[in-house]
Amino acid sequence: MAICYFYASIVTLRPQFVNSFLLLRCYLEFATLCHMAKTKTIAYYLRLPLELHRTLVEQSKKERRSLAQEIIYLLEQALEKHASP
Repeated sequence: MAICYFYASIVTLRPQFVNSFLLLRCYLEFATLCHMAKTKTIAYYLRLPLELHRTLVEQSKKERRSLAQEIIYLLEQALEKHASP
């Protein structure tokens, strides 16, 4: 999370702002949890090999989905296939 890197650099430069940034960080984490509770989704950072990313982008364009929607669709399909005997 970008705020963590920003927070770490501020603490080393300006220790008097530690409490303010801790409060801000807690607020942002709380806001994120509230958003997740409302939308019932989470944000997840995922590293992909470049070629796999390109393939997924091409496939999502063909299916007229966003990249995120395509990844979710493919994961759901794989889980359904794996769950059926």
